[in-house]
Amino acid sequence: MEAKVKLNLLFTRFENAFSDAKGADKIRLAASWLFDSYANTDDLLNFVQATIVLEILLGENEQDNVIGLSE
Repeated sequence: MEAKVKLNLLFTRFENAFSDAKGADKIRLAASWLFDSYANTDDLLNFVQATIVLEILLGENEQDNVIGLSE
């Protein structure tokens, strides 16, 4: 496949992933937490941050309003 076609396909996938504002916010927040988990040297903190990434991406909003870190 030609490089230009591959690049267009990649940007189309990014556009689709970030077209939903709520979903895009979750992806950006999760990416920030994941980056932080790779950026430090504390293994326990890395694990906690990676777990938070999973919670951000896979958590359900209905339960988040009832049970969460703020309660």
